[in-house]
Amino acid sequence: MTVKAFSKSLKRQVLFIGILFMGENIFFFFEQNYFNTFLDHVLFLPKIYISVMVSFSALMGL
Repeated sequence: MTVKAFSKSLKRQVLFIGILFMGENIFFFFEQNYFNTFLDHVLFLPKIYISVMVSFSALMGL
């Protein structure tokens, strides 16, 4: 009895979802550690401005 491998289409979908997930994690790390720190410690913006910038960034990401 032979075991049927996954179809080519399914492999592509899994790879595509994995790449999207990896990109999202990299962007989240960059935004959290560098962009927000830059706004807070270099530009000395209040927390409300940082919240607005993060909201706009998330909206653009959609």
